[in-house]
Amino acid sequence: MFIYKTTNLINGKIYIGKYKGNRKNYLGSGVILKKAIKKYGIENFTREIIEDNIEDSQVLSEREKYWIKFYDARNPEIGYNLCEGGEGNSSPRSEEEKAKMSERQKGNQHALGYKHTEETLQLLSELVRGEKNHFYGKKHSEETLKYLAKIATGVIKSQETKDKSSESHKGILHTEETKKYLSEINKGELNPMFGKPVSEETRKKHSEATKGVPKSEETKKRMSESRMGEKHPMFNKHRLDTTKEKITKSLQGKKKNRKDMTSKYVGVSKIKDKNIWTAQIGFNKKLIHIGNFKSEIEAVFAYNKKALELYGENANLNLIEDNNE
Repeated sequence: MFIYKTTNLINGKIYIGKYKGNRKNYLGSGVILKKAIKKYGIENFTREIIEDNIEDSQVLSEREKYWIKFYDARNPEIGYNLCEGGEGNSSPRSEEEKAKMSERQKGNQHALGYKHTEETLQLLSELVRGEKNHFYGKKHSEETLKYLAKIATGVIKSQETKDKSSESHKGILHTEETKKYLSEINKGELNPMFGKPVSEETRKKHSEATKGVPKSEETKKRMSESRMGEKHPMFNKHRLDTTKEKITKSLQGKKKNRKDMTSKYVGVSKIKDKNIWTAQIGFNKKLIHIGNFKSEIEAVFAYNKKALELYGENANLNLIEDNNE
């Protein structure tokens, strides 16, 4: 029998529980925890044993209560636990009781403005020193160390804390040393998502959340550099000839369907004021002006000739219809 801690890798919230079975994937049976698992996906939760080899059921219940209190797991901003532990509370709470509990927990009101005396602080310190410490001779798991590191550096915060922190840090720039440290604690295996696939639902939520959000020039530059040279997913890779052919054929003679379109041919448009046709083509991220012509068909031939010159066999040519004069 043991006491375990289940952690949500997305928001850092925890759940403390006791277990007498042997299921390796058991995460807990809390009502709020189950809803969270359904919302975020089971792949975003991890379990670790924080106290093992407990042989007495009564001791197991007492240790569960101790750890729930130790981690403040009943605080909605920290954990998913509803009860103080032990034998638990099997009777469902009414909506009124839930509302009262929520109000009591807001702002951590039970300890708001309260300070321990020096005597109490010293006593609490003595109680957890040396062999009296419940972790004496034990080590945190790698997962716990990563989580604690993120809390210590402020990487994991509640939404309220994030908002307050955002306001207080506006205009403040991190030093290069701090940036480097924050970067290091999220690299490779230190990243909580290392080796774990992101679900399609999570990808979609992230996409929706970032739509319309302007990026700074620094961010744009960093994103661009992250796909340059060897970092690009297509570096040293070539499309099959059959793939190139399909792409070329799918683009030939096609033009975006615009209401103000003056020609059905790619690269050709009419200058209405002068009643002449102009041809232009894009190459190396630049727009090249080919020339002006008296008729649409002349502009089309000029475009096709320039496309062959620039792109060779991969040129996107216009297919000229027979009914053109």
